[in-house]
Amino acid sequence: ERRNVKVKRAYLLAAYREQDNDFHVVLCDRPKYDPRALLFSIEVSGLPKEGEVSRRAYRKLTKARNSLISRLGDIGCGKTFIIREGGIPVRVKGSLFFDSHHAGQIHGRQGLNPPSAWEIHPVTSFKWLD
Repeated sequence: ERRNVKVKRAYLLAAYREQDNDFHVVLCDRPKYDPRALLFSIEVSGLPKEGEVSRRAYRKLTKARNSLISRLGDIGCGKTFIIREGGIPVRVKGSLFFDSHHAGQIHGRQGLNPPSAWEIHPVTSFKWLD
């Protein structure tokens, strides 16, 4: 969590709410997916109990999560949300994390498979750019 990164502009293609209450999100380097697209995963965390993290960290996690939910809605666990007409531009910040559990997974439809286990998790800032 000491390696914080920023993605200045990417396109949200899909989001999935996992059983642990995290939102797993697939970003793309272009508005519409094609076989040459670069895909990357981020996770917008479920919220810890207040007091388990600093107030500052809790505020950041809450703000990022509320920003995602403000546009996509509070997706139920196990439901896949896919932007069919094209991705929505976003800017994200957070910790770089190697999550071997997600490498090569299918996220909602064939082809949306980020090739790496590297992701941003947790996301500490999430902004819609459109």
